[in-house]
Amino acid sequence: TDLAHVGTGMIPSFVLHIPMLELSNQMPKVKELCNKFGFDIKPIFTSEEKSSGGFYEVYTKLTLGMSEKEILTNLKLMILKMCDKEKALRKEILKKEELRLTDEVNRAYGIITHARLISHKEAEVLISYIKLGLDMNLYEEDIEKKLSKLNVYELLNAINDKALELEINTDEKIKVDELRTKKIQEIIFDLLDDNNDK
Repeated sequence: TDLAHVGTGMIPSFVLHIPMLELSNQMPKVKELCNKFGFDIKPIFTSEEKSSGGFYEVYTKLTLGMSEKEILTNLKLMILKMCDKEKALRKEILKKEELRLTDEVNRAYGIITHARLISHKEAEVLISYIKLGLDMNLYEEDIEKKLSKLNVYELLNAINDKALELEINTDEKIKVDELRTKKIQEIIFDLLDDNNDK
């Protein structure tokens, strides 16, 4: 939860990982519902209208004339509704297409650990599937234990185009994508290193 204060108005926001709502094309309905109750929702890691990996920030647009308690209560109710729907969709797809879902999360792990060039958009999708696999216990126990230490939000912030372009002082796409891939793999392999086990 992130709380920002502007003047006398409090603007609380929640960061959510809701890939199933995104994949099932329900985000327009979610946005409409948010707007109806004075909230808004936007992707965290892209300026586009949609998040490739289902990473969103939900925040309130209306602060004047409402108490802090009212704002937080209403936002909490909105977040709980989204989370409940996301959980229901995850349960449904696990029941109907467990093999396909398990394949997707393991494929994401395979690509992210063996690729040489990964764009930011692809990285968001792959990291989203890895987080989904961890949340739904779809990885083998030893891998899951190690990857559970991964902070996907810090990782995605560290590998965005602007951060990498500044680091290598170039906007050449292939160099940026190469550096992004190396950074991701360094973090992943560090977590998988048996010497890090305590």
